[in-house]
Amino acid sequence: MIFLLALVIRIWHSGTQNLWYDELLTLRGASLPWRDMLDFLQTTESSKPPLYYLLVRVFIIFGDTEWWLRLPSILAGAITCIPLYFLGKEIGGERLGLFSSATLAILPLHVYYSQEARMYALWGLTSCLACLFLIRYLKQTKNLDLFWFGLLSALNCYVFTYGVFLFGVADISALCCYRQIGMRNVLKLAAVSVLALIAFLPWLLVIFNNVTHGIGAQTGQQTHGGLLILGYTIYSLIYGFSLGFSPAQLQQHSITILREHPFITLFCILAALSAAVAAFACLREKRHDLFFLKAVAPGLTLLILSPFFASLLSSSVANNCRYSFAAIPFIALVLGSVMEKGSAKFSKLAILPCLLFMLYATANGLNNPAYFRDDIRAATNHTGKILPHPPAAIICAAHLESVCRYYAPEMTFLPLSVSGNQITNDVANMVDAFASEHPKFALIYSRPDHGDPTGALLTFLEKKYRLVEQNKWTGVKVFIFSTK
Repeated sequence: MIFLLALVIRIWHSGTQNLWYDELLTLRGASLPWRDMLDFLQTTESSKPPLYYLLVRVFIIFGDTEWWLRLPSILAGAITCIPLYFLGKEIGGERLGLFSSATLAILPLHVYYSQEARMYALWGLTSCLACLFLIRYLKQTKNLDLFWFGLLSALNCYVFTYGVFLFGVADISALCCYRQIGMRNVLKLAAVSVLALIAFLPWLLVIFNNVTHGIGAQTGQQTHGGLLILGYTIYSLIYGFSLGFSPAQLQQHSITILREHPFITLFCILAALSAAVAAFACLREKRHDLFFLKAVAPGLTLLILSPFFASLLSSSVANNCRYSFAAIPFIALVLGSVMEKGSAKFSKLAILPCLLFMLYATANGLNNPAYFRDDIRAATNHTGKILPHPPAAIICAAHLESVCRYYAPEMTFLPLSVSGNQITNDVANMVDAFASEHPKFALIYSRPDHGDPTGALLTFLEKKYRLVEQNKWTGVKVFIFSTK
């Protein structure tokens, strides 16, 4: 029943949101021949491992619509509830497994990334499966469990590179339990971890080569996040993006948006702290459970601390949530533990509003899917109908081009990006040449600060051409100009 609930929640509205730039990268990579796909992943996709793209390649045989492209993530997100149930059962009994999997089924951020055609939902599934067999091995020291842990850990790395950190979690947990399982079994686990890492070595060499030569590297200055970013990242991991700032706001300008709205930021961080304190109060009740303390707590601690490590890498809350996604099933495990055995008074008081807030965030996200992504599909469809054929548009921001071309292949586009207050002669000449061929054209904005932060391009067009119509959709503005 929990799996079916999770599946229905993740299917709901999954095809109504238009694809965004990263999802189209998934489609492009999965559609290429094998050798070209590897080259694409090493350059355009910043050395992302190939396993997820091979899986998507199978699904897009049946169609490349939004629904088919997102179906692997939908299934992976829903299926994660099953190993999480067994993981909770191994740690604390059947009730903990049920509460944990039920929490994951409605966890807003897990639902969000389960509706995105990227590798994060699959990464969460493989991480959860690997940890399940790790805990089983620490309890029973069976070689079969060790084998499955090694295999799933290697596959986990081929889904997302940050899967390598799971080896450290496993070895620390084993060292904490060496008196119970014996040093021989600890060494066996370490040997399997090394073998799994060797299996991932070919792609690690690719990553090292690309980093050394700057291939596929992110451009621009990279800054790390502070405590404000960390606090809001934890809030987002628990409550998602539907209550608070949108992913579009948190992707590029997290620090700015958080500082501009201090009361909303403070409320969200306090909501995350209340859940964290409730969890800590409940986990204190397990202080007499030696297996939990030695086998489970080190791994859970390291995985749940991943938002902190992610914040050291990036000042974008949205990026931090992606980098920390493997921790989400374990956050559900901790929240499920609070709901199952919240014997401390504070945890009882704090978990009910936490749960209600989480349910409301999930419902709000399901009812307002366009809130998450720029509605370029509606904008281009409308624009194509009111423009002469063949329709034409100037795109402001380079990341828009592939999305616009996907939804309006018959439209002619001129991608432009203006950084200063003045339009250069080259840009002016390109606009004039474009307008001479298309007497009526559109200007499409998606978060104008990406491609026209000062509005110089819009001002230039308004002075030189006649503005005949303008429309607005979620995250998108369209201006129709005429040369007559």
